[in-house]
Amino acid sequence: MATVYTSTNYGYYTPRRVLPAPSVWYDFSQGNGNENFSTTIKDISGNGHDGIVTGMTAANNYLPNEFSTGALHINNTNNYNGGQYISLPSSFYSNARQSIIVCMGVYRMGLLNYYSGYKNVYCGSYNSSNGRYWYVGLDSNNNATFEWSDASSVESLGVDIYSWTPTVFAFDLSSLSNYNYFVSLAYYNNQIYRQTYAITYSSLSVYWDTFQSYGMTIGRSLGSNFEYSNLKIGHIALWDNIDPVATGNYESPILSGLCSAYFQKYL
Repeated sequence: MATVYTSTNYGYYTPRRVLPAPSVWYDFSQGNGNENFSTTIKDISGNGHDGIVTGMTAANNYLPNEFSTGALHINNTNNYNGGQYISLPSSFYSNARQSIIVCMGVYRMGLLNYYSGYKNVYCGSYNSSNGRYWYVGLDSNNNATFEWSDASSVESLGVDIYSWTPTVFAFDLSSLSNYNYFVSLAYYNNQIYRQTYAITYSSLSVYWDTFQSYGMTIGRSLGSNFEYSNLKIGHIALWDNIDPVATGNYESPILSGLCSAYFQKYL
């Protein structure tokens, strides 16, 4: 069973370190080349890991004025056979590494509960050889969650991803330690809310091979066709082989800094 430490504050977090360049970066601001996407989403990191598009077109899914500078609407209508999602290419996830950090900016839409009891996956991974999985999204009760399973037991963390304002969040998956972190940042009621979570002694670290071997999808699960979601995305970026480095307060300056750096797009 994981132990979770959490804290909330209402101030803007200013990065105090030089942040690393992303290994993969899909940005939907106008001018970055994704406003007219076709079959792939351009990786603007320069590393060539373009995302693979399924079921979407720029004419139907790109919103030039959302988040002021542009967003992609993954607009599935139910979680059973929605059909819209993005896949990471194997050129990225099949390389040997020890950790991954994911940072996303999203506007959360409603729970798609056409098929009762299934979740809505914003991003996630599933290991078809042993049943292990992890995902961030909405559970079957419409609660935002970070969940992982070894196919026999499930652990989850309720997280702050809002339905009335954009949220930037970041988390890590790692084989480096038994510590994992999740940070979210949002603005509403004239306040900036930063929520931080430290997950200690969790089994998340053993699920590193789930990403390593099977990658990640955005907008649905790799595990089945019953877990599509509906959300608006301003960006998603990934970093590899970076330890999030906790402080004595069970916080990750790296994850908080990444959220702050990307947060300006959503104000």
